[in-house]
Amino acid sequence: MKIIDIQEKIVPISSEIKNAYISFAKMDCSGVAIKTDVKVDGENVVGYGFHSNGRYAVSELLTKRFIPRLKEAEEKELLNDDGTNFSPEKIWKVLMQNEKPGGHGERSTAVGTIDMAVWDVVSKIARVPLYEHLAKEYGDGKFTNKIFVYAAGGYYYPGKDIQMLQDEMKSYLDLGFTTVKMKIGGASLKDDINRIETGFYSTTENSIFELNRMVVIGKVGQILLDYSDDIIACWNKVVGDFKEDIDKARKALWAKEAEIRDHEKEIRDLKNAELSKKLVSEGIQFEVDEENLYRLPQLDVRFDWTVKNIRSMRILDKTKSGKSADIELGTIHKTYNSDKGEYELVFRNNKYERVRMDKIEYVLFYNKEKIV
Repeated sequence: MKIIDIQEKIVPISSEIKNAYISFAKMDCSGVAIKTDVKVDGENVVGYGFHSNGRYAVSELLTKRFIPRLKEAEEKELLNDDGTNFSPEKIWKVLMQNEKPGGHGERSTAVGTIDMAVWDVVSKIARVPLYEHLAKEYGDGKFTNKIFVYAAGGYYYPGKDIQMLQDEMKSYLDLGFTTVKMKIGGASLKDDINRIETGFYSTTENSIFELNRMVVIGKVGQILLDYSDDIIACWNKVVGDFKEDIDKARKALWAKEAEIRDHEKEIRDLKNAELSKKLVSEGIQFEVDEENLYRLPQLDVRFDWTVKNIRSMRILDKTKSGKSADIELGTIHKTYNSDKGEYELVFRNNKYERVRMDKIEYVLFYNKEKIV
């Protein structure tokens, strides 16, 4: 079991966006691919790693220090004790050889990029998702395939006005996010307060501004925190005489909002049930843009196998538990015809067994607008 090649590439991720401190106009990052001699399904296992978009590429550190150390290491220095997989812990020690403790700086970015690729290799060799591997090897074996995430947005951008900011924040809710983080601190206090109010009222169903529910990151947030006691004291003084009436009105409003949400859920459930019925009876078709096939849905039919460019989907048979199903997927790809000297579209229909229903439902939910 060996590492047979390591590639590093600078990937440009430049954009005109900026936050309160930095511009992304010249931003790039490092991507690493670690190729091994281990084969799964007839192909060499390759692990991929990259670092966050708040850093710059660390090619100098990777190519002159850390990648050479990894290539020069003995096999026993890289494998776990029983030799069945690579050991991220041992590899980390190899990478940090002859490195002075502390003061990591950009070094941690370089090592972390390789570390990500190594864990990718390990989970692929184990033939389970990484979260499952970590639970079994380092935890009690219990795991979940769900995790809380939030949308980070609201960056500053040339020509971006309040309406564009409002549309952006609403779009995250349309995608299913329940929590959104917005960048502030890069404009005047007056402009940022306007942006905060826009973001708040774009992403909440409540019409009452509640200071203790709002988490603000940046300069404006610090100002609010510095004067929060005075603000709350003034608020309590102004509304003190009407607090009981306000509380009653607020509770009544929340009850109505809950009732509306229940009705909206009933409507969504009915639409989803109709869509599921169609998926079984006749199948569904997705709108195809031949110039942008990459926008078509993709489905993880297995943890290590993703089918892309899906134009149709039909359920053939479900398991008794209803948690998985045999499906037929129609795909479309562009293939180069050497005889004609041009690209042509190729259509395929393939059957896949025991595909998880939560994966299928996920694809349907996020591609409803593409169904024809």
